[in-house]
Amino acid sequence: MKGKLLLLLALIVASFLCLGVAEAKKPLELRLESPKDQDVVDSPTFITGWVSDPSAKVWVIIHDMASACYLVQRKLTVRSNGYWKVYTYSLHEVNELVVVGNPRKPLEEGNCLKYWPKAEVATELIEIKRK
Repeated sequence: MKGKLLLLLALIVASFLCLGVAEAKKPLELRLESPKDQDVVDSPTFITGWVSDPSAKVWVIIHDMASACYLVQRKLTVRSNGYWKVYTYSLHEVNELVVVGNPRKPLEEGNCLKYWPKAEVATELIEIKRK
């Protein structure tokens, strides 16, 4: 009887372990497709990319290198396939750009931040120049 109880207990523990592995959340992936680092672009311009979870909150942040403002761009919509596109506000001469996914604090279009927002995931910083 003791052996059967141990076997049952082992099966229950194994079931919970398998359930935990099956439900493990994959890390959010975020990709900036255009523009690329050092691109010279029109102002305003389109920013495009992809995110692995279409329900993610994705925001483009642009830092005018002549100011202290990290400007939150227009709200964007992620399509069901994960692709997104947003039209920026007017760009300055030289700008840094980062895309964030699921920011830790809520963002709103037009916010002027003092630093890059913390988020679950962020793209590499790129520099773009206005034509």
